[in-house]
Amino acid sequence: MSGLATESSFPDITKKISLGLIIASPILIALPPRKFDLYTIVLSGTFVLSANHYIKASSGRSILDHVKARSPPLDGLPSDRAREVQRTLRQVRRIDHSAEDRGVLDKLWMGNEKEGWKERRIREEKERLARGDGYGSMIMSYVRDVWKGEKDGSTGENDDSDGKE
Repeated sequence: MSGLATESSFPDITKKISLGLIIASPILIALPPRKFDLYTIVLSGTFVLSANHYIKASSGRSILDHVKARSPPLDGLPSDRAREVQRTLRQVRRIDHSAEDRGVLDKLWMGNEKEGWKERRIREEKERLARGDGYGSMIMSYVRDVWKGEKDGSTGENDDSDGKE
């Protein structure tokens, strides 16, 4: 019969031990020498585990369960309707940006070039070579376009429109 008495009192004993460690751990941490070392870490862990065990033995739920029960959901939205509106807005935003969704490196490297830029560049190059321009003049024209900040991609063909030539 003594075996039955010890089995039923085991939770009671562990609860009392955890209460004692909850009190003793901070006292031992506060004693000199006050420094942050392995001893302090072990005593802090003992305090946390003892407090968790004591609360779980008393209420049936751990500290984390109590915190989860009191805190709002992580998405931060108050109702299902708000979640639905947010989901719809995200889908619309995803559709709007899907065509222009490029990475930062791609935007930096390619600038504002549209699709088919290679074909346009090759066609312009063939036209200019057919007119008798060399590669040096084409490169200078491209550098001039970049230096002036022209965005229309002109290659010097429309330069007389500004009246400088």
